[in-house]
Amino acid sequence: MAQPNHTILVIDDDAMLLGSIADALQAVGFTVIQGHNGKEGLELALQHHPDLILTDNLMPIVNGVDMIVGLRKDEWGARVPVIIMTNMYSADMLNESLQAGATDYIMKSDVSLDKVVDLVKNRLKVD
Repeated sequence: MAQPNHTILVIDDDAMLLGSIADALQAVGFTVIQGHNGKEGLELALQHHPDLILTDNLMPIVNGVDMIVGLRKDEWGARVPVIIMTNMYSADMLNESLQAGATDYIMKSDVSLDKVVDLVKNRLKVD
């Protein structure tokens, strides 16, 4: 089980996927906060200071890359790991994400929920 003091912020405009990821993380003991777009996600991140953020890139209002840019302007936000999840791969998008400060960049279609959970655990160094 993950340590109960680890909080994960998951941001995605796809409510079904958001719920599935949240459920998978909660099942192994993480506390999960959910956001539905980058603007809400940034506000939640700055309010709650989660240990890690998983964010979709292509979302309404504010996309994932722009959310990271805003996050990295904050002293706390400059250090938190952020994993970009997307269904659209391009070298430009990958480079833009990493330059903005993404820790990892994963294709949703290439990873199972178990692999997402494992990636989160590895980033946070928990069993």
